[in-house]
Amino acid sequence: MPKKLLFAPFVLAFLYFAIFNYKSVLDKYLETFLGQWGGLYDLGIIAIFLVLAALSFCLYVTFTQNIKFVLPLILVTAILPFLFFSTSLAMVVAVS
Repeated sequence: MPKKLLFAPFVLAFLYFAIFNYKSVLDKYLETFLGQWGGLYDLGIIAIFLVLAALSFCLYVTFTQNIKFVLPLILVTAILPFLFFSTSLAMVVAVS
């Protein structure tokens, strides 16, 4: 695997963990906002994974500098929410 494709698995892994944690927050959405801690811890973990995914995606695009390598990764990351959520919610997560 060329060195410029090194960050693609990191992007997918960080995004997977962010979506996986987001699903647990959505399952207990009332506790997130009305619980003792207010869900700040759970939302902070999601934010950390999203920042890591964004940073690794930026590094991936910077190192590859070629649309034929970037486009498949964008398509895979757009399809990833459909594995975890219902179709209507997955559309919202995929677009955002």
